[in-house]
Order: sequence, then C-alpha cells, then structure tokens
Amino acid sequence: MGGTLDLLQRPTGTLSVLRKLAEPGEHQSTALVRELGYNPSSLYRVLERLEELGLVYEESDQHGHMLYSLTRSGARAAVASHVLEEVMDETLAGYEQRITQIRAEGLGGTPEAAKVFLACAEAAITKGLWDRGAELARETAQMAEARGDTGTAARAHLLLGQILQRRGERGAERVLAQALQMAIKASRPDLASEALYFQGSVKEGAGEPAAAEGLYREAAGYASKANDPVARAHALLGLGRIQDQVGLYDACCKTLEEAIALLEGAGQVGEQELARAFICMGAAAVHANRDPLPWYEKAVPLARQAGDIRLVGYALANMGGLQVKQRKYRQAERALLDAQGIFQTMGERKMIASVRLHLGSLSSGKRDWAGARSHFEAAASLYKELGDRQGLADAFLHEAKMRAACRESTAASRLYRQAGSLFASLGNDALAEFTRRERDALSSGTKR
Repeated sequence: MGGTLDLLQRPTGTLSVLRKLAEPGEHQSTALVRELGYNPSSLYRVLERLEELGLVYEESDQHGHMLYSLTRSGARAAVASHVLEEVMDETLAGYEQRITQIRAEGLGGTPEAAKVFLACAEAAITKGLWDRGAELARETAQMAEARGDTGTAARAHLLLGQILQRRGERGAERVLAQALQMAIKASRPDLASEALYFQGSVKEGAGEPAAAEGLYREAAGYASKANDPVARAHALLGLGRIQDQVGLYDACCKTLEEAIALLEGAGQVGEQELARAFICMGAAAVHANRDPLPWYEKAVPLARQAGDIRLVGYALANMGGLQVKQRKYRQAERALLDAQGIFQTMGERKMIASVRLHLGSLSSGKRDWAGARSHFEAAASLYKELGDRQGLADAFLHEAKMRAACRESTAASRLYRQAGSLFASLGNDALAEFTRRERDALSSGTKR
C-alpha cells in the first residue's frame, strides 16, 4: 500500500495513467493524451515516473509507434489502487458534502470555506477530475479576492495554473502570473517561489531556455527569502537542467552541487529525491569532463533505501559503464550484472540492451572477443525488436570497433556501413562521417 500511495505524490494524475494502462488492449501515447485529457508533456512526465518505479515499460510496434504496458509490479499496483481509490472517493465525498453545507448556510465567503474549497479541488485533481478541480480553484480565487485575502487567492491561482499547465490548456502562464502578483502583494515569498518555478517549467517545456533560466533564478531567490532550502534546491535543479541543455557544463555542476547540499542539509528530503539529484549530477559531470563515479556511487544505496529498484538499476548501469572506461573491470562487471538482473526482472528490454552494450565493451577490454560479440549481437537484436534506431546504430558501432580490434576487417567494414547509414538517417552527420572514415581506413589497410 505504501508504494501505491507514493504514486499520488507527483506528478498529479499518475494513478489515473496506471489504471488506464491496466485496461485491455494496446496503449499509444496519442490515445492516452486524448482519453485522459492530459497534454503530451504532462503525460510523458507521468510515464517517466511510472517507469522509474518499475511499473511500466515501453516498446514500439512494427510501425514505430511507442506502446506502453504494465510490468508485473505495475499490474499488482493497479490492483492495489482499487483500495486506494475507495479511500480517495470517501475523502472527496466528504469535502463535497461540506461544500454543500457551506453554501446552504451562506458561508461561501469565509476563510474556512476557502480552505475547504481548495482541499476539495486538490482531492478532485488527485482523482483525475480536472474540470471539477479547476472550477473550485476559480471559485476560491474569486471569493478570496472579494474579501482581499491575497494569500488564499495566490494559492488558488497557483493550483489553477498547474491544472491548466498539465492539461496543455491556454492561460496557464497568465494564471501563474496572477498567482505571483497575489503572492508578492500578500508578502508570501514561498508562494511566489512556487509560482515562478511553475512558470519556468512552462517555458522549459516550450523550448525557451533563456526565459526558463531567468524564472528559475527568481524562484530560487524567493525561496531564500522564504527560508525554504528545499524549494530553493528544486529551483536550482531546474536551473541546472537548463545550463546543461545550453552547454554551460561547469556552471551546471556548480548549481547542482548547491542544490544537493541544500537537500542534504534539509534533513527532510526522501532518499529517492536525493538519489535522482545525484544521478543528475553524475550526468552533468560527464559533460563537464569531471569524474561522475562518486555521484553514481552515492545514488545506488539511496535508491535501494527508497525501494526504487529501477533507479538502482539505472545508477548501476551508468556506474558500470564508467568503470569499463576506467578499466575497473571487476567492479564494472559486478555493477552491470546487478543492473542486468534488475532490468530482466522488470522486463525493461531497452535498459537490458543498454547494459549488454556495456558488457560487450567490458569483454572487448578483456579481449574476450566471443563474449563481446555475443553481447553486442544481443543488444542489436533487442534494439531492432524495439524499433530503436539510435540504439541499433550504437550497437553496430560498438561491434564494428571490436571486430576491427580483432582484425575481422570485412565484418567491421559491414558494421561501420550499417551504423553510418543509421546515423545519417537520424541526422547525426558527425558520427556518420566518423564511421565512413573508419571504413575507409580499414579498406586502405591503415587501420591497426
């Protein structure tokens, strides 16, 4: 039950998606967007969350459409969610009954009414009743503004803005701007920080990194005024994502280091949130040419404590891949085999393929050519089944390098050609050109 309750935390609507995927038939993202009323970016955040929890896996059909299905753990969680839904129904019904009483007694403009309306709105969107949640948030905002309660009005506008954002409806930015204005007027830096954070999220999702960066910086500043280290850390994590995206790798590492220090110092943050921050830092460290290994090593035990088995596997896979490059073969093999076991249990074929690539590189480093060939071919087969052309190109490239190293020039040339063709079709001209040069070097006899 605890794991199922975790589904309600964020992003909102996760439980609704889980229940939908439990229904018979194939589930494409476009159909899920249409049937559940989410905007695509919100749906993908939910699906990513479910994948992180090991409850959902993805694969592509013969036409290249992505399909989403429940893992065995996901199916069990969907069954358990029926009990949880009964609790949610009772909670929502209780709030709705209280609202009816408030209206009957003519107490709609009181502070108590605003609290009940907001609580009911939050319970409604947890259930996936977006329209009811939005209706109550609007009514609360109007009541609060009528009596000059700018703090409650800010909270109501903030909730409404989040609903509009998640559903991909127009007006989210305008409503969040109103929330910010009300929060400032009410001298509520905590609410101002939250409004700015969600505004930054809107801009980030719209592909406007410069605007998102400024909003995340402001959000961090207001969080400091509110003496809320966790909110500041969240804003800095958003800022770090933008800095990584635009190539400011050293600045990104510095930002993420501050965010992690704040999360660690707060003492009230869950292991899962810290583990995710460590993994984010590990990825940034790779781009900044720093050693990412310590961050992944920190992430693994925290993810285990949090019970997030997929996160454990992801950290182990990244850690093992780095250890292969550092020629720490014994540690790499242990990490990669553990990760492989996790993803096999979960049925996550894409991550299994990724681990097999790392294991192939490990075998190549040890000059175990037969083992390397087996891993690379297994990875290529999985990527082909999944319709993952990027993964397939990587598998061909890795095997080509291995074949060239053991002087199998004909096979290496064929694999370089296949990889190059895929990279070119994906628009990766740099790797397409690299494979061409490697193939030409083999043909001229200058390779090895």
